[in-house]
Amino acid sequence: MGIFNRSHRPATRPSYISVFQDDDEAFNIWANDMKMPRERIYSLNEKDNFWAMGPTGPWGPCSEIFIDQGKAIGCGKITCTIGCDCDRYLEIWNLVFMQYDRDASGKLTPLPKPSIDTGRGPLNALLQ
Repeated sequence: MGIFNRSHRPATRPSYISVFQDDDEAFNIWANDMKMPRERIYSLNEKDNFWAMGPTGPWGPCSEIFIDQGKAIGCGKITCTIGCDCDRYLEIWNLVFMQYDRDASGKLTPLPKPSIDTGRGPLNALLQ
């Protein structure tokens, strides 16, 4: 993961991870290889952690990295956590594991050459 490892986490802001609910591989990499505490890894549904280019085309599960901006920024609800609509948890990076091609009928076919797309624009703003 290069720039994002234990030594690069913002020291005053706890970080959290989200993964697609069925993506055990991503969960285990974050927990075992990156040493992210399991209680900071959230398994979310297709709405929140599955990326699509559109109704057809490349599809795949995604993983997102968040920082906690603090309770003062949030909604104040006890249930506030990753996936809440408030601004407490700021996404700073995402990884899309493009693994499937979706056709017009909705069928997902494995891509012959899966790939990873990453977006770190918010992280650049944070580091400035």
